[in-house]
Amino acid sequence: MAAIIDVANGRFAFTAISQIGAYRSGHGASAVSHPNKPRDVYAVAGEAVALMKTHRLEPSPQTYEVVMCHLMQANPAVSAEIERLLAEGAFNEEAAIALYEEHFSELRLTAHVVEAGERIGRELQGALQSLEEAEQRTIAYGETLEGASSALERENDPRQVRVMVDGLLVATRQMEEHSRDLERQLTETSSEVSNLRAALDQARQEAMTDALTGISNRKAFDLELARLVGIAETGGPSFSLVLADIDHFKRVNDVWGHQTGDQVIRFVASVLERVAGPGHLVARYGGEEFAILMQDVTVSKAVMLCEEARRLVEGKKLVRRSTNEELGQITISSGVTAFGPGERARALVERADVALYESKRNGRNQVTSKPAPPASSATSAAA
Repeated sequence: MAAIIDVANGRFAFTAISQIGAYRSGHGASAVSHPNKPRDVYAVAGEAVALMKTHRLEPSPQTYEVVMCHLMQANPAVSAEIERLLAEGAFNEEAAIALYEEHFSELRLTAHVVEAGERIGRELQGALQSLEEAEQRTIAYGETLEGASSALERENDPRQVRVMVDGLLVATRQMEEHSRDLERQLTETSSEVSNLRAALDQARQEAMTDALTGISNRKAFDLELARLVGIAETGGPSFSLVLADIDHFKRVNDVWGHQTGDQVIRFVASVLERVAGPGHLVARYGGEEFAILMQDVTVSKAVMLCEEARRLVEGKKLVRRSTNEELGQITISSGVTAFGPGERARALVERADVALYESKRNGRNQVTSKPAPPASSATSAAA
């Protein structure tokens, strides 16, 4: 089902949730009594649009899917979190995107994995069946050769020998044809499995990518953080963590609208990715906040890179695409720290967040760093 949403004289077409049945099977029964009636789904789609409009959510496929999932009661965890946010008056664009990154990217990857696994299973089952049939034909062909060999030793009539030879030629040609068929089928199966593997790789990449900016998302950040901690804890190089935030971003959204806010987020993401360079992960951490993981990079080097990014953002004059109006100066604040031996990943993130908060508290548009704790302190904190 496709929903057409009219917002600010623009028309946005979204693909409605197609995985609701999968959500129900994975998260319990739905509260909707007649989920197969189109009238019910259309009514819920209208409620979703109204809810998005009330809370000024950007009309994107991600926010629409989150709201639809809540209204269809397809995932109790999502609905419970949205109810809490609504009660606190905190259900906004940032919260909706965070829910999407937490609950839906991985579900889509799982759906791709299940589908691909079933298709690979069917392909391999077909290949195994063909191999079994080929084995039976080979046994039969061997028995034919053995019988012909025994008969030829006893037969002296040239005409009977010719008949036997002709029979062997027919059996040999059939065996060659079966062998070619088997080779063709195995080649097709190998090609299909390779295509499915590529599709899974693409699905995994999409599940780890922020839809708005094209950089890594929170899920990818969490996985990379765990990986780097594991490497550092086993004698590998340490790493630095940066948390960066767009200053006064709410004002940008309030004055210029969410679409212009998205433009600003994309711009900052591109600057951070360019400055960080290859080999380092830049992720959208949530809303207008970003995270950077840099292996084998010291805090002082990370601070230099953050200062470069800060200057590039500060020095860029952004204009609103629709009107060419200047948006005013955009700035970012950052907090930098490094992993300390034996500490928990949560402690590392909290220290970077404290550094970011100091940058905000001290006037914004600046970089604050916190050194990694001594080994003894980190070990005590982890205990």
